[in-house]
Amino acid sequence: MILDFSCDGKVIINMMEYISSIITAFPEEISGFRATPAADHLFDVRDPQDACPLPEEQARTFHHTVAQLLLLSACARCDIQRVTAFLTTCVKAPD
Repeated sequence: MILDFSCDGKVIINMMEYISSIITAFPEEISGFRATPAADHLFDVRDPQDACPLPEEQARTFHHTVAQLLLLSACARCDIQRVTAFLTTCVKAPD
């Protein structure tokens, strides 16, 4: 995180390296850009009997990535707070 105090009365928070490290460390390829982090189907939830839990290693990676996004949303990217909040509800039993 880079804090820039070059403007009087303002601070600019730069977390581009942190964002790059999240994307690079994620095991699946992440590509493309979206106007909003929330797709129409994002908040659709499967019935518990239809859910197929992730393997332990993938669940651990998901949990780690959601924690990183939680920090990012609190520090610099307020626009991803709603999506990150929803993802935190999936950390206990990701599918």
